Amino acid sequence: MATRQPDITQLARDARDLIEHINHATAGPVDIPAPQISATTQALLNLVQRLPQAIEQLGWALDRQVRADAIRMDNGTEPEAAVATVKNALADTVSALNETAEHLQSAATPLFSMAAK
Repeated sequence: MATRQPDITQLARDARDLIEHINHATAGPVDIPAPQISATTQALLNLVQRLPQAIEQLGWALDRQVRADAIRMDNGTEPEAAVATVKNALADTVSALNETAEHLQSAATPLFSMAAK
C-alpha cells in the first residue's frame, strides 16, 4: 500500500489561514497576558525557523523539474532565466527569514522570563 503524498499547497494555505486567525484575534486593543505573548512569540519563532527549509525544498523540487525538462513557459520562452530569477528570490527569502528568526529570538528571550502580575 503506497503512502499518499500530502497536498503541500493545501498545507501552506492552512498555515496562511491560521496566521490570519491570529491576526484577527490580536487586532485592536486586546488583553494578552505576558505568558501568552511569550508562548505565541515562541511558536511564531519556531514557524519562522522552519520556513527556510520549506522554501529551500521548493527550490530543490524546481531543480528536479528543470532537470526532467518538465517546465514550459506560457509565453514560449525557455524557462532558464525565469528559474534563475525564482532561485535567487528563494535564496533571498531564506536569508530574510533567517534574519527575522534572529530578531524574533531577541524578543523571545526576555519574554520567556515574563510572568503576569
